[in-house]
Amino acid sequence: MLLGVVEVYLGVMVLGWLVADRAIFLPPPPGYAAGGDIVRVPTAGGQQIGLLALTNAAPARGAVLFFHGNGEDLSGGSREILAGYRALGLDAYAFDYRGYGISDGTPSTRRALEDGEAAFRHVVGACGVRPERLLLHGRSLGAAIALDVAARHRVGGVIVESGFLTAFRVRTRWPLFPVDKFRSDRRIREVRSPIFVLHGEQDEAIPCWHGRELYRLAAAPKRAWWVAGAGHNDVLERAPDEFWRRVAAFAGDALPPAVP
Repeated sequence: MLLGVVEVYLGVMVLGWLVADRAIFLPPPPGYAAGGDIVRVPTAGGQQIGLLALTNAAPARGAVLFFHGNGEDLSGGSREILAGYRALGLDAYAFDYRGYGISDGTPSTRRALEDGEAAFRHVVGACGVRPERLLLHGRSLGAAIALDVAARHRVGGVIVESGFLTAFRVRTRWPLFPVDKFRSDRRIREVRSPIFVLHGEQDEAIPCWHGRELYRLAAAPKRAWWVAGAGHNDVLERAPDEFWRRVAAFAGDALPPAVP
C-alpha cells in the first residue's frame, strides 16, 4: 500500500510539472498591433517580444519596467499603469511574454523568465536607463518574473503586487512537492534592492498570506501595504489616490536624486 501511495504521489508530481505551463499561462487574443509606441525586442531564443514605451519629453529622474499579470497583454491595464508612472515624471515601459500580444512563440516558465531578462536588457541598453534608476513593478504572475530579474540585477527598487510564493502553492497552499515553478519564495531572499509589497486583503485568486510571507522573506529596506477590500485585479481601482501616493513615496526613496 505504501508503494502505491508513493507511485501516486510521484505520478501527480510529474503530471503537475508537465502540464503546469498550460495552466499557468492563459494569453488572451491579441488586442493590438505593432507600431507607434510599441516595438519588438529580441530574446535569448531568437524570437521577439512586444515592448511598450511611454516616455517623457524632458529628461526623467528614472524609469519603471512593468511586468503584467496573466490573462492580459499590452492592450489591457499596462498602458494605464504606464501613464500613471509617466505622470510621476518617470519613463515607463511594459512588455508581453512570448505567446502574448504580438510577441512570438508560445509561453512557458523558462521563456517568460528569458523575456523578463530581454526586456530589462533593452531598457538598460537600448534605452540607456541606468539600473539604479530603474524600478521593476510586477503584478501577479509578473511579480515572479520581476523578482527573478531583481535577484540577478541590483535595481532602484521592486514593487511586488499580488504576488505568490510559488506557482504550485497557489493551489496546494503547502509545499507538497520538491519541484515547483516560479520560486519567488527563494528569489525574493536574493534581492538586494528596496522592496514594496502590496496585496489585496480580499484576494481570492492569490490569497493575501502569499504577500505577507513574501514581505517576511524580503530583506530590508522594505515596506508593505495590505489593501482593505481589494481583490486580485482591483488594487489600483479600489484606492487610486492612495496607490499612487504610496508608489510615488517608494520611488522617491528608492531612486537617486535627479541629476541637475
